[in-house]
Amino acid sequence: MRVKAIVKCSLIGAGIAAMLAVLGSCGGRARVSGTDGMLEYAREYYDNSDIVLTDKTYRNEQTLAWFMSSTGFTTTCRVMSFRNAPGGSEYEFIADETAKEYAVDIWSCNWQNGVAVLVNNPECRSICIVSDENKMSMDITETPFDLYLPFDTSDASTRVFFYDQRGIRIT
Repeated sequence: MRVKAIVKCSLIGAGIAAMLAVLGSCGGRARVSGTDGMLEYAREYYDNSDIVLTDKTYRNEQTLAWFMSSTGFTTTCRVMSFRNAPGGSEYEFIADETAKEYAVDIWSCNWQNGVAVLVNNPECRSICIVSDENKMSMDITETPFDLYLPFDTSDASTRVFFYDQRGIRIT
């Protein structure tokens, strides 16, 4: 009788722990520790053990983590946003974000009232941002390269272009 009670308490305790783990991962409450924690969380969340953490973009106490997986012919980009927990080593999952392939192996994601860009194309050597008011360009010396643009690139007056080392536009 006593053994049954102990087993029953153990099962109830395991059930409560499992329920807390599920509740902890809902609604942006899951906490992970460091870059390895982000990667493990993404692998479980997307059910993909081949996914790799490619780069991170930081802004306003948040981190945008860029994850890639490849089947040989296609590359898939997944993006998660995390809130930086006090102390600097833990992150709290906020949301699964949507990444769009802007050009070959160049991805963008609407984030924090702007656009985050990940350049993972080793042929890309420069970015040019053109608006009605000004033009800005920057060189890319290595990939992956991430950039946050604090404006809406869907506005027709702002355009972003990517170029290879010969100055040919990447599309």
